[in-house]
Amino acid sequence: MLTPAPIFSKLSADYDSGYLHVQWKLARDDVPVAIYLAERPEQAQRKLIKVDVMDNSIKIPITDKQRKYVFVQPSVGDGRWVADRVLPLERGRNFRDLGGYRTESGQYTRWGVLYRSGTMAHLTDNDIEYLRNLDIAVVCDFRNNEEREGDPTPWSSLGDDVNYLRWNYSFDSEKNWGDTRQWMNLDSEMNKDQAVRFMLESYGEAPFRFSDYYKGMFENLLEGNMPFIFHCTAGKDRTGLAAGLILLALGVPRETVFEDYKLSDLIVDYEAEIFAEAEDGSNPTSGAIARMAPETRNALFRSDPMYLERSLDSIESRYGSIPTYLEEVMGLDGKRINRLRELYLEK
Repeated sequence: MLTPAPIFSKLSADYDSGYLHVQWKLARDDVPVAIYLAERPEQAQRKLIKVDVMDNSIKIPITDKQRKYVFVQPSVGDGRWVADRVLPLERGRNFRDLGGYRTESGQYTRWGVLYRSGTMAHLTDNDIEYLRNLDIAVVCDFRNNEEREGDPTPWSSLGDDVNYLRWNYSFDSEKNWGDTRQWMNLDSEMNKDQAVRFMLESYGEAPFRFSDYYKGMFENLLEGNMPFIFHCTAGKDRTGLAAGLILLALGVPRETVFEDYKLSDLIVDYEAEIFAEAEDGSNPTSGAIARMAPETRNALFRSDPMYLERSLDSIESRYGSIPTYLEEVMGLDGKRINRLRELYLEK
């Protein structure tokens, strides 16, 4: 079966100062589009706001705190949903939507059902109100016991029926992300090469070190309780691999998975956050990291695709392929993969 050629070569939306700026590019420049606005990415919710738009962009004023979704309908061909990928939170960290990614079959991941994030411990009252309007069903927290105790997630504030998914493991456990506390506290003089090696080794072990937690995540995803948030502290390592596994299971190409992974570098100023945490003592590892050389910190902070690639290479080295790992370790046989795609891909 041939995959249909995409009509859109570009489609994005970014929220800024009360406006949602939507941009698109079609295969043909002479095709006008109609613009619809909705509070949920559903056909029945759409409201037409403008027709015959030829400018390849539009700024839509957003006056309330309800997240908006836009449907761009060309006069020829199929339309598509789009929303702001990075949610406009005051104190969120790396909180973004996994919607709008094209799969190898030509479908797209659904907007508004899968969110990835860093710590949610510092959300403001306005952030809580904004997220409550999303009707969050599950918060999946990959952080360990010490991280959760030091920076508790206000999950119960996000909705009356939110399910909080977490696991009991410690900094001193073999299930930890590369024994981070020991590395950072014992060796704040780590150099850049050591930091890169540490990250590569950690990512190489992560698909197996965190397999129980990722399997629990997929089991919850299969139940169809959504919207679903998954997060850790930085929102780039444990969360980055989790996002990669989800997208690969949904049929998103590896190149797109790497593009999503790299976004953390554009979204979060980890330098500023580490120094703030080092000053107020809220994170036990931040002081040591703050004393490292800038190039060492950069190696730890950045979302270099080679890190995530090391995880995928480790999976393929041990299991032969990503699908085999998903089936044998995550329990995702063909039937369950199809179920995931029914739930999290646009119809």
